[in-house]
Order: sequence, then C-alpha cells, then structure tokens
Amino acid sequence: MAGMVIAFEGIDGSGKGVQVNEIADRLMSMNKKVLIQDFPVYSSFYGKEIGKMLSGEYAVRADEVDPRSMSLWYALDRQEALKNIDRESYDYILFNRSTLSNAAYQSFRVRPEERDEFTEWLFELEYEKLGVWKPDLYFIFDVTEEQSRKNVEKKGQRDYLSHTHDVYEESWTIMSHARNVYLHQAELYENIHMVPCMDADGNFRSIEEIASYVMQKIPGC
Repeated sequence: MAGMVIAFEGIDGSGKGVQVNEIADRLMSMNKKVLIQDFPVYSSFYGKEIGKMLSGEYAVRADEVDPRSMSLWYALDRQEALKNIDRESYDYILFNRSTLSNAAYQSFRVRPEERDEFTEWLFELEYEKLGVWKPDLYFIFDVTEEQSRKNVEKKGQRDYLSHTHDVYEESWTIMSHARNVYLHQAELYENIHMVPCMDADGNFRSIEEIASYVMQKIPGC
C-alpha cells in the first residue's frame, strides 16, 4: 500500500520545518517508515532557478513572473524530486510545502475573482498532468504576519540568498495574501487542517504542544 502523503503548509516563519522533523521523529518512534521531502529542492536544476528568482538579485524576480509560468518551475521541481522514489516503501511521506504553496503565493498576481479557478488549474497541472503525489492530508501552521517576520529573522543564512529575506518574505502584503488563501482553502476541503500556532495572548505555542495537536489528526496515530 502506498504511503500516506502529508503536506505541511503555512506562511514563511510558521514553523513548518521544525514540525516536519518533530512529527517524523514521533512517527519513527512508533516504528513507522517515514520520508521527509522538502520543496523546492534548491540543489536541483529547477530549484536553483527558483532560488535565483526568489533572491531578487537577477533580471527575473519571483514576484514579477507571470503566476502560471512561476508555478511551472515549482511543479516541475516536485515532479523531478518524486520520480525515483518508491512511495510503497514508506508508511508516511511528509512534504515541507506542496502544491498548495503555489496557490497561496502565486495567486497574489491573479485577479481576485479568478483565484479559485487558478487553484483548480494548479491542482490539475500538478496532480493530473505531471503526476505529482496529491497529499492525503494537509496541515497549515497558522501564525500572524508579525510573528512570521520575527521567525524569519531568526533563520540562518540560506544558500540561495546573500541577505536575510527572499522576495516573498520581505513583502508583508504577499504574506498576508498567502495566509488568507490558506484560510480560504481550509474552508473548502475537509482534509485541510488549520493548526493554531499562537495562543489567545499572542504567544507562540511550544513545539511539543503543536506536534501533539497534529498527531491527533493523523490516521493510525
């Protein structure tokens, strides 16, 4: 039986990477076979080009490219990364970002009344035309734009950047838009779960508390 694909989503600085590793550790402690797949794969052909565009240091910037064209780079990066992986060798495959990220970030340059149609086009492109694995379950780690910025500031130097923020991270407008798209998608699909990462007082919840919330939603756990 093919492994369950779980996508970890959220705006930059929402703690996705930390939670992917935490959940993987918990699943492996239950003797589950787990694969973590980060997207984009910045060492790949497509990922290197995405990194260049995200850096904002080259002629073509990621926030200025036609949204369908930019989406293709991410889609092809996913297809390339998955083509030689045997899904049946794992119980769980954890995606650090998925097709839903394309919807959240690329639809910023799409007219509001066309954004749902754009998202459906993305799903058809990746899942049906390119054969990218469709997640069985999505977790969207929700934080405010302010908390996002604070957490991004704490990140170490990334290979594709010579400065702190990429062109998406430096835009509060894009972050706000992406968060709203995630909230909207969660209302449309039953397999998309919003994970409240901040308490009523605006404090970031602990890694353990967030992970325990997620584990309760994963079948077989």
